[in-house]
Amino acid sequence: MKKDLKYYMNLPYELIITSKEGKYFARYKDFPLSLSAKTEKKAIKRLKNAFAKRLKIMLKNNDFIKEPSKKETILKNLNELFVSRAKFYAFFDENIAKIKGDIFDFENAEALNVKKVYERFYHFDYAIRKLLPSVYSAYEIKDSDLSKDF
Repeated sequence: MKKDLKYYMNLPYELIITSKEGKYFARYKDFPLSLSAKTEKKAIKRLKNAFAKRLKIMLKNNDFIKEPSKKETILKNLNELFVSRAKFYAFFDENIAKIKGDIFDFENAEALNVKKVYERFYHFDYAIRKLLPSVYSAYEIKDSDLSKDF
């Protein structure tokens, strides 16, 4: 895999936001760069822009660029998976009545917009697929180890 600007910009560096006296400060946990702004959104945008510029220089100079640990990557992907799963089931909760506690009443449910169901499922499925490379790596799983019956 080519470690270019896009590669580093898509790594899950831990973003830390703090505020003090009406200013927001954004920084990455393991990268010596901090930017401030009047809004949190603006501080994050400024940080990402400055981070990209710094990375370009570091790549050009062949400098060492610290990457987040595998654990950080797995935690970020797990958290995204849990959020996506919650949204997926919240969609069902909003659109399908339940019987006997947590059992969905599909028999009496009105027709759902298939496109909306697919959109929710896609985000859930994507979060799972992002997590899999870390799981495969942690347990040294190869494609040849997997059943292709799915």
